Amino acid sequence: MGLVTVSAMSEFLHSLQFRLVIGFVSVLALSLAGVGAYASYATQQELNRFEEDTAAARVSRLENVVAAAYEQVDEEPQMTLLQPALRNAAELFNWRIAVVDQHGRMIAGSHNYSGELRIESFFSGPLVMSRPIIVNGAVRGQILFESPFPIPRGPFNSSPFVVSDDRIGPEGFIGVPDSSNSSGFQRARPPKGGGPLGPLGSEPENPERLVEPQLSKLAASFNKSLMWAGLAAAAAGVFVISLTTRQALAPVHSLTRAAGALGRGELSQRVPVKSRDEVGQLSHTFNDMAAQLEDAEVIRRTMTADVAHELRTPLSNLQGYLEAINDGLIKPDTDTINSLHSQVMHLTQLVEDLRLIAMVEAGSIRMEKLEADLGDIADLTVDSFKPRASEHGISLSLYREQDLPLLQLDNTRMRQVLANLVENAINYTPDDGSINVSVSTEAGDVVMAVTDTGRGIPADDVGHVFDRLYRVDVSRNRTTGGAGLGLTIVKQLVEAHGGTVSVESPANPDGSGSRFMVRLPV
Repeated sequence: MGLVTVSAMSEFLHSLQFRLVIGFVSVLALSLAGVGAYASYATQQELNRFEEDTAAARVSRLENVVAAAYEQVDEEPQMTLLQPALRNAAELFNWRIAVVDQHGRMIAGSHNYSGELRIESFFSGPLVMSRPIIVNGAVRGQILFESPFPIPRGPFNSSPFVVSDDRIGPEGFIGVPDSSNSSGFQRARPPKGGGPLGPLGSEPENPERLVEPQLSKLAASFNKSLMWAGLAAAAAGVFVISLTTRQALAPVHSLTRAAGALGRGELSQRVPVKSRDEVGQLSHTFNDMAAQLEDAEVIRRTMTADVAHELRTPLSNLQGYLEAINDGLIKPDTDTINSLHSQVMHLTQLVEDLRLIAMVEAGSIRMEKLEADLGDIADLTVDSFKPRASEHGISLSLYREQDLPLLQLDNTRMRQVLANLVENAINYTPDDGSINVSVSTEAGDVVMAVTDTGRGIPADDVGHVFDRLYRVDVSRNRTTGGAGLGLTIVKQLVEAHGGTVSVESPANPDGSGSRFMVRLPV
């Protein structure tokens, strides 16, 4: 059982369906991955822009609130307005906010604090963001703010501040006045370690925390939903692809089974044609091939039986005569010898006809083609058959068109073609009937036709008269025809000359006779 499972699995892995599924799934996976990556990237960019716009708006609002607390005349803050404004902003934005004067001293904070008001103790980390307080065009101090989640520095020009045990100042500076630089602060040593914004001058350790908590949750939720949607779409895609390829390849599997049965000799195999696409055309072609093989097998069996019958009759006659001579019942006189000779000649002709057909079909027969007039060949052939036709009271005539074009012909083989057609017409034309042979041009070809007034050919037999050993008379009575090889030889020799042969029956207005036409290209 295990070996069968392994074998079935191996067969499936090497099947066309598996390769189609893998191809479609790969395209589906790449498409989903591309869409997911772009959607995630675009969403993150939009969230970043939204967060930056929000942060910029908050900072701008904070600047306005703090600037409003300053007197425009003496440029000093009103503490009764500044302290509540900082607390309201801190509650609204969830920030820790402090205000320092132009000397770097902290003068107000957003949170209650006991003891001395010191920047290094007020903020939890060494790095905060700052914005200048501008009153009447002059910088009167700094707004320092720290968020639980870092604030991006994109749309507004905020400077990070360093909080150390010494003083507070912009990044790289401490709050000691210095007239040697435009900032008004002296350069300080870098702080050790990092805080919410990371080490001095570096990006945060966790960039994904740049957005606010609710936006981070939104992005995470979107990415998670996108992942589950992608997995669901992939599973549905694999199911649909598997089902589609299975249905599409079902006719191929049927063809495979039918071809295997055909190879085992079951020639009656056919497959249903359910579509008009390439697979449907293949199924139709397979059915045609199977029908032709079945017909060929029937013809082969019939031919074997017919050959045996054709050989058995003269051999039985020979055997009977020889046994009678041996027993002294018949004297080996001239009549007896002539009878034995006729039987031997019949056998020889039969074998020669079979050999000729085999050679033509194999392409090994030699054709000595020369320029010849088909009308001259018809003259000689018709003249040679007139005595025999007269014996049966049959009128044999010839019509030939003047100035027929010359053709490349093997005279001997073409005479054999016309002789077989005339012989066949004499055999099936009753006494006092007529046979007409005509040679003319038609549509650029030379057409030779043999028309008789016989009983004609049944409609069911018209398509088989050129088959080997096929005879309309199923009893195979020798008085009504030969072995059934004459018309087969005609067809093979005409095709060897590049022409075609066809038959019409009935050929006459009264519904009688047949017309055989040989068409040769000029």
